[in-house]
Amino acid sequence: MPVAISISDVPVAPVALSFVSEPTPPGVQPGRGRIEQASRARRLAGWSADLALLALLFSVHLVLAIRIAGDPRSALGILLAAPWLWLALGAGLAVAWSWVFVALWGRTPGMALTGQRLRLLRGGAPTPVGAFVRAVLAVLSGGPAFFGFALGLFDPRGQTLQDKLCGCVAVVD
Repeated sequence: MPVAISISDVPVAPVALSFVSEPTPPGVQPGRGRIEQASRARRLAGWSADLALLALLFSVHLVLAIRIAGDPRSALGILLAAPWLWLALGAGLAVAWSWVFVALWGRTPGMALTGQRLRLLRGGAPTPVGAFVRAVLAVLSGGPAFFGFALGLFDPRGQTLQDKLCGCVAVVD
């Protein structure tokens, strides 16, 4: 004879930042309905958050290099000793940052903080290969005075240069 035992819900701590989308409400098909594009202010805030987090990550690498080398020079002296090496490290960190987060969750931490998600114009999330191409293009378009990103502030869809080339758009999640 079956015995009825009530099992209470497992307590879960609140999450301040999530990379996972909310479940689709009943009666709404995924990919259908009105999609709101991210505003200029939201995009700028997301880029700023990502840039600040990347600068922090770069600084950690710089401090570790100074500690490991035991060089008595200042951080500026270390940076000027091999500027191309440090530029390559910064570019590599930026590519890895964008690629990993967009490929796995469809957004970077800055986008997650500002409630954005990256979507393809034809629908769906970018593929891992598409995310890698977009990340490399983002570093290249950020090179000349952040021109590729500035384009996103004046584009009607809010697309940056790398978004245009990869067919992506940032939407409100």
